[in-house]
Amino acid sequence: MSTARDLYNGLNDFLPITCPGCQQVFCRQHSQPSSHDCPAKDGRQLATPSEVPSADSVQTSCDIAECSRHDLVAVLCHHCHKRFCLKHRHAVDHDCPSLLAANETASTKVTVPSLYGTKTSTDKSDAPAKIVKKVGTKSAHTAAKVALMKLKMHAVGDKAIPQMDRVHFNAIPPLGSTQKPVGVFFSNRWAVGRVVDYLAKHWSLSHNPAAASTGGKRLQVYCHNTGDVMEMPVLLRDLSDRLPSGATIILEYASSKDSLPNLDQYRL
Repeated sequence: MSTARDLYNGLNDFLPITCPGCQQVFCRQHSQPSSHDCPAKDGRQLATPSEVPSADSVQTSCDIAECSRHDLVAVLCHHCHKRFCLKHRHAVDHDCPSLLAANETASTKVTVPSLYGTKTSTDKSDAPAKIVKKVGTKSAHTAAKVALMKLKMHAVGDKAIPQMDRVHFNAIPPLGSTQKPVGVFFSNRWAVGRVVDYLAKHWSLSHNPAAASTGGKRLQVYCHNTGDVMEMPVLLRDLSDRLPSGATIILEYASSKDSLPNLDQYRL
């Protein structure tokens, strides 16, 4: 950040102000022509105090609608050409489209050699050894961010839900259903029971919440990673550790609260 050496008191000021008369740089205390030996004090039109910039007048806002931060300096993203606060300046923090494009380009680089350079020989002795590259924590975090961005682009849900309250999931319908998996978003203030109601309506599934009390089966939500059932009254925001935004959930008929077996049958 630039500073100005005051000609009168010798102080360094981190918000230097240029005098409108002599064009010299002064601190706030000596910025007005009347506060220093300005040659423009003899009658030329001078700036009024309201024209002197203040700290509040130079603050900039972030291009993310939900962000309320105001910083003195806005950071320009050289990929999407938008301005962001210091918190959202990195591409992964403002869901920059360049991340999605980079991920698709990387996938193309892997696919093209497989189309033109694949050997037809079945002799395993000629096949090169398969190299398994260890994915670091940072790479895995970036991949998860990109996957979540793709999910947000195609997810369906109630448009009235504020952006900051939305949680996104990949939802898989019950076995035997003709419906297809779907990307969907809900409010983190919703209970699991409301999620079941929404998905049952979206997929046109029969749904009787009281069936379990009579020994029948009812629709329940399960975590795809663990097979654990999610309790109906629990709010989604209270399940953020078990069901983070971007996770995959399963909707299935069951008569008990046991974990869901044979998770490999449920695929996106």
